[in-house]
Amino acid sequence: MNNSSVQIKANFATKSSNGLIYLYTGEGKGKTSAAFGAAARALSAGWRVSWVAFYKESAWDISESHFAEQLSRECQKRWEMFLLGKGFFIAKPEQELTSKDVSLKVATTTANTPVVDTHVENEHRLAAAAALTKAMEILDSDFPPQVLVIDEVCNAIADNLIEEQEVLNLIERRGQTHIILTGRFASAELIAAADLVTEMKKIKHPYDQGVLAIKGLDF
Repeated sequence: MNNSSVQIKANFATKSSNGLIYLYTGEGKGKTSAAFGAAARALSAGWRVSWVAFYKESAWDISESHFAEQLSRECQKRWEMFLLGKGFFIAKPEQELTSKDVSLKVATTTANTPVVDTHVENEHRLAAAAALTKAMEILDSDFPPQVLVIDEVCNAIADNLIEEQEVLNLIERRGQTHIILTGRFASAELIAAADLVTEMKKIKHPYDQGVLAIKGLDF
């Protein structure tokens, strides 16, 4: 084995004092998909993975929520997903109907399809706070996972549902756990705190031609 091979092997064997922070951001598609791919890779390596989603909710029946069904029993013990969101958050709706029992906010996408938010802002705030608390509980548990994915947390910060400093505090307490953050509008502070930052840039998107999301590809 030559010296370069020895050095490469040593680099892979080295452990840092803290887990790494991966950040997937930008306007293009692929942020959650990249995080999901990394999660699947970690599971394949025998690691434990926890996933906390800020906007997605179980009622959406996204394909990721059925991932555990495809895993062996042993692997299922190393995977957990928490879909703790309240769906789309529309801060400035084009139409709004709010009463004592009903909240309905509607916006239109670039594909001229309606997006509906059926929760008041405080419900979204409470859901975001619960997601952040869950992420903290996972890190503070007796056996934290090797990987923690915090999906669309950047959006939650940009929508003022949680404070950015809370997320910075969370990643400071990560210990050996690697954390993957996703979402649009990542701030300069989050970018500075991350070890890896990838920006997804949209060149083309089927939505712009009126093609709706496809189950299995997009959700």
